[in-house]
Amino acid sequence: MAATSLPLRILCFGDSWTAGNAYGLKLAFGKQDVFVSHKEYSGTTAKFFATQPATLISAVQESQATHVLLSLGGNDFKNVYLERRQFVDPSLVLRDVEKSLRTILDALYTAHPNIHVIVYGYDFPGSLPPMFSQLGLSVSVVNMGALALGQSYLDLARHYTAKGMGMTYVPLWGTLQIEAAKKKGISLSGPIMSESSPSEFMTDMIHPNREGYAVLLKKLYEDYFAAVIDNAATATQ
Repeated sequence: MAATSLPLRILCFGDSWTAGNAYGLKLAFGKQDVFVSHKEYSGTTAKFFATQPATLISAVQESQATHVLLSLGGNDFKNVYLERRQFVDPSLVLRDVEKSLRTILDALYTAHPNIHVIVYGYDFPGSLPPMFSQLGLSVSVVNMGALALGQSYLDLARHYTAKGMGMTYVPLWGTLQIEAAKKKGISLSGPIMSESSPSEFMTDMIHPNREGYAVLLKKLYEDYFAAVIDNAATATQ
């Protein structure tokens, strides 16, 4: 793997969280020498892009990205429940999600072996979507499903890291809960599994508002990109 150099070029790619991710990253980096672009395909799935892996490959080439912030998998999870209208074991759903993501990433790393992929996934829903309530699912069960999706990202990151490829999973689950509590002078050490993400940071049941994305991507910057910037700056000295 080649060392990262400045300037960083980050492509945010994927579903309807993508533009918000790009917005939040630009705020987090401020005036630093970083180029952030995005390709958003609202409502799309990992399953879809597994049939068209060249889309991401071309986007990386066009943007000359050094890093990809990938947002895929959430709609795969949601759509299974929409289609079947019944509870499905999350492990069965996530098996297919992980398979699709491997197809996408195998093709990406073949074409761009020096690319580094970052995934944080999402944060918890802002409220329980009606389709889940109708199935008798609680907030805790839905949030546990989200954490299971995160485990799939972690497994993928370990898999590709072991093969010498660049992939990092940065879990941000509960970040919006923690920030809301902080504003009230309350310290949380982790997410509250029985609660949704605070409405003050959400634009609807699924998506954060601009302030929510700013909070999430600031945390991603602190947990991952700050060290990347420092290491790249040191390497150029």
